[in-house]
Amino acid sequence: MTTTLRNSLWILAFPIIALAHGPKAEAATICVDPGHTPTDLFTALTTWVNATGAATTIKVAGGTYAISASLTQLHDPASPLVLLGGYKPNTGCDDGQRNITAYATTLDGGGTGVFGLEPAAPTTIDGLAFSNYFGGTTNVSGAPQQGVVINAVRST
Repeated sequence: MTTTLRNSLWILAFPIIALAHGPKAEAATICVDPGHTPTDLFTALTTWVNATGAATTIKVAGGTYAISASLTQLHDPASPLVLLGGYKPNTGCDDGQRNITAYATTLDGGGTGVFGLEPAAPTTIDGLAFSNYFGGTTNVSGAPQQGVVINAVRST
């Protein structure tokens, strides 16, 4: 095979190899900062549940957020979740303005809520407090549970 023909075959094969691997999922970073961005926490969590592959990072500005949710991630490839609190409000979740003591971030169930997550990929939660999660029930993992429930989804 001549050098020209070999080079031509490589040029033809390269796009096929690139298509076989497909586009890589881009990591998403979402800021929940009511005074600065319009995204609410439930919408951000729903974005993570529906994401595939790359990690989803949700940064939450300090404050109290009323939320009751049960979210299960069942698809493959699943998206890892990084949920971070403690950002100074009205800064667009600037990493240089994160202080989990000064800008406490609390998820509040209101006395009847439940917070249930079933991630199918690694999950990190840092700088958040959970408050008033009692009274509500979720069927995370197929059994009624109360309070804050975070279980790993396991394949059989």
